Amino acid sequence: MTAFPLEEGVSLMAALDHKALPWWRSSNQKQWQAVNTSHTFYNDVDSELAEALAPKLDLQSKGILESKQTYPAWKHIELPTSFASMTTLPKRMQVAMVSQAGGKFTIEYLAAGHSPSLCAP
Repeated sequence: MTAFPLEEGVSLMAALDHKALPWWRSSNQKQWQAVNTSHTFYNDVDSELAEALAPKLDLQSKGILESKQTYPAWKHIELPTSFASMTTLPKRMQVAMVSQAGGKFTIEYLAAGHSPSLCAP
């Protein structure tokens, strides 16, 4: 599972300074669509598999990204956290999120991209 440890009252879009990530395209008023998915999500996966998976990615609700965090569970439970060499979110942003005061993270670095279970099962 992937999650963003945000402070209570903060949305992911607010954390991103209300700017879409480069691999998002506004599909309509309520949804984002991932673009350049072979590079973004599957850059270290077999190209045939990447091409087969890309069209299966669904649209993402803008509401989910704009909803404010209501309970920062990451402050109350210990969480294993894996960092990958991904193209979706720079490592500095990944590290900043788990370096927040009050967090209980155990960090592991993976030699894999965004989809480690596909490239190194």
